Amino acid sequence: MLHRKLLSACVAIFCCALTSVDAWGQTETQTFDSSNSAEAAGWVVNEEGQNDERLCQNDELCETDLGWKPSNYAGGAGAGEGGGLVHRSGGLPIGFYADLSIGELNLDMAFSASGNVSFTDVNADGHYHFGFFDGHRLLEDPFDYGAQVAFFLAEPGGGVQPNIRWGHSIITDSLQVDADHNGFVFGAETDASIDFEISYDPADTGTLSMVLGDDDPLEIGLSAAVRDDETTLTAFGLWTAATPGSARPDYLEIYLDDVTYTSLDGPVGIAGDYNDNGEFDAEDIDILSAAVLGQSTDSKYDLNGDGSVSDADRGTWVSSPDFKHTWFGDADLDGQFNSSDFVTVFTAGQYEDGVGGNSGWSSGDWTGDKEFDSADFVAAFVDGGFEMGPKAAVAAVPEPATLGSLLVGFVCLSLARRRLSR
Repeated sequence: MLHRKLLSACVAIFCCALTSVDAWGQTETQTFDSSNSAEAAGWVVNEEGQNDERLCQNDELCETDLGWKPSNYAGGAGAGEGGGLVHRSGGLPIGFYADLSIGELNLDMAFSASGNVSFTDVNADGHYHFGFFDGHRLLEDPFDYGAQVAFFLAEPGGGVQPNIRWGHSIITDSLQVDADHNGFVFGAETDASIDFEISYDPADTGTLSMVLGDDDPLEIGLSAAVRDDETTLTAFGLWTAATPGSARPDYLEIYLDDVTYTSLDGPVGIAGDYNDNGEFDAEDIDILSAAVLGQSTDSKYDLNGDGSVSDADRGTWVSSPDFKHTWFGDADLDGQFNSSDFVTVFTAGQYEDGVGGNSGWSSGDWTGDKEFDSADFVAAFVDGGFEMGPKAAVAAVPEPATLGSLLVGFVCLSLARRRLSR
């Protein structure tokens, strides 16, 4: 009974609130530096949905050619961008160029996008879109893009200059929120790099805000009926407008660059993200530790670029700002080494349990040998991060009071082991 009371008291001393992150809080940035990097990150063209050739400017034949381009009209950093010529679809299949690996967003989630866009050539009465849409549905039926939360672009006609008008387009599976595309704003010029932003907040009325260049934001509150409709947004990119009627030779050249957008799945193929879930988590460091232990020669584990796979790479994954940027001992990977990590490893109950080879980062194996023993505490203490806050804080030699807290931790751990052995 005494041991139980002491153990409870120790856990109470060391308990603290864990940091939580919204599931939709991840973002992905695409710089379009190369066609290979864009494709690896999930950007694809639906070839079967590309429009046929039509007569365009000067009665020349032209066809939709969406995809990666080596040009730099949108003005992002470095060469390369995504886009091309898009037609008004009419009765033809819809073409798109987009990232189909963002997961499944809906109107109960906050999401956003920003970046640079450029319109280099505009023909009268063209209609086009870019933003979030249901790309998976469009792959199944190239005539039906399903839901969308996007910019709607059009040439205003009538000799009005500048020659782009824009508005928002919100369509769910069964409801058209902005069917008439009200609220167009004149002001976007061709042959210029223009900033854009989409921001959706599901709180209260569900507010969508969109802004293009220096224009005032367009804002709309989404009704409960719209938000309750079964809306799935699985892609971010640009696509041809499914305007009713016959296919007409109306077109626009549009390019996107340096875009950042919400992605539930996170970036694809990130160095150090060995389970490809878009996060740096305990499974990733365990995979890296196993590679070090197994003397792997695979370059994907060589995070510090020294030509070998070693404990130095584990140190890079844990400590570098390019990766997790935390401390050894941060069992729950919340960015700090503190009392909650003792609770985590106590609960796992694997300290010198005699099983062998069964421990990982979250259960106390901070040395990467698949064991949780005193060597792991030494590694954590030497790193000097206990109760020092986030890694960005200046590390210092632990003060006597901090060392005292660590001794209390050892007492608690000893009590926990004694209780488990009975």
